[in-house]
Amino acid sequence: RQHQQSSAPYVTVTLVGERGDMGTPVALPLPLMAILPDGKELSLPKDASPHAASILAQQPFLTRSNPRSIDFALVDEHNLADAPELLEASAGAVFDFDHLPAMNSEQLDGFFVAVRTLMGKEKPFGIINGLGRTTTLHVRAAHHKADLAISRIEDGSGVPEAAALPIIGRSAKSNLEGTHTDVGVLLGLSATAHDLAVLKASGIKIIACEVPMADASDLVHWLQTLHQDMAGVLSRLGLDSIDRLQRANLRALDHETAAIGGLRLVGYERPLPHWFAR
Repeated sequence: RQHQQSSAPYVTVTLVGERGDMGTPVALPLPLMAILPDGKELSLPKDASPHAASILAQQPFLTRSNPRSIDFALVDEHNLADAPELLEASAGAVFDFDHLPAMNSEQLDGFFVAVRTLMGKEKPFGIINGLGRTTTLHVRAAHHKADLAISRIEDGSGVPEAAALPIIGRSAKSNLEGTHTDVGVLLGLSATAHDLAVLKASGIKIIACEVPMADASDLVHWLQTLHQDMAGVLSRLGLDSIDRLQRANLRALDHETAAIGGLRLVGYERPLPHWFAR
């Protein structure tokens, strides 16, 4: 269960699909699912180094077509017709309900029965919904025993980013405690190691994001940089594992973020007074 990069002597592995003895979890060297339109874009040139090939071979991506056996298929209205092939070829799937036809409760039940029939009961799956529908997302994910409930941060709802994590955290505490469903977020941009550290410390299991570039060699460099920068973050905090990141490690850099998010303001020993009433 532990994976160590030569450039980062810290435990950063994240498991998706832990359900006791009932599932087959997928290991992610970083708590990251970057989105690619086509899994074929992950093919390196023939003269690529074995180390570069190893980095790509171990990091799952979210792909809309041609997923590798370690990747998750990202399913929406544009590739729903290809779902049988995608679910069979991939390690798991994530369904974007912001971009799938609206379904009532009975239709959702039938949809997920079909999903389980196609992909089997052991493969993990997740659901995406906008931040403004986080409570509905968590209730739905728990009911259908999804492994991931991913909130799209930039959903047009107007909710400030600083308020997103408290919203997700409160809903998860109310609706996901005692379940095997983990919490994720979908960012509108590519993630940095700082983003991963902040979100992991906030209780987020998986961060989905766009890729900064689609070239396979550039993606290797991006992943290497994330590993190295994450090692630096953990080293500065005196931690040896990404799982040891906690909310107590976070500090707000401005009063607005502290007021909305309930974090300690830099230079202060406790959250702002109005948060003690919560």
